[in-house]
This record gives sequence, C-alpha cells and structure tokens, in this order.
Amino acid sequence: MSRLLPNSRAERLKKWTHQKYLSMKRFNKAWHEAHVMPKHATLEQRISWHLAHQENCGCRPMPQKLQMELNKRNAKAEAHE
Repeated sequence: MSRLLPNSRAERLKKWTHQKYLSMKRFNKAWHEAHVMPKHATLEQRISWHLAHQENCGCRPMPQKLQMELNKRNAKAEAHE
C-alpha cells in the first residue's frame, strides 16, 4: 500500500473529499428551500442570510469576503462603546 505525500495533489483531494462528505451530512435541505438568497442581493441581505445560514445549516462556512466585512463592522461597534 503506497502512502500519500502530505501535500500531494492526491492527499489534498482525499482531504477535500472527506470534508465535502462531512459537510453534506449537515446539509439542511428544508432550510435552504425555505430561505433562498434573493437575486442581486445587497451586502446587507447577504450578511443577514449567511448569519441565519450558520445557525441553521452546516453545509459551508460564510464566504471570507463577508466574514471580513462583518469583522470590520464588529470592530467599529466595539470602538464606539
């Protein structure tokens, strides 16, 4: 049996496939069907949808761009307290 190199393409694919399998197990189909992201959603709508999504479904994390925007907003709110 051959061992895969830690950073080889095959090892990364194996890890990605396993993560995808785990995430599919947490997919909340009913929630997704009831909460469709609006077409041409504003930034506010996208952030709101993804926050609700994190609470109700574990299929994927919030996109990095939105997470960075949310972090900026939280930092500004803390600075004003």
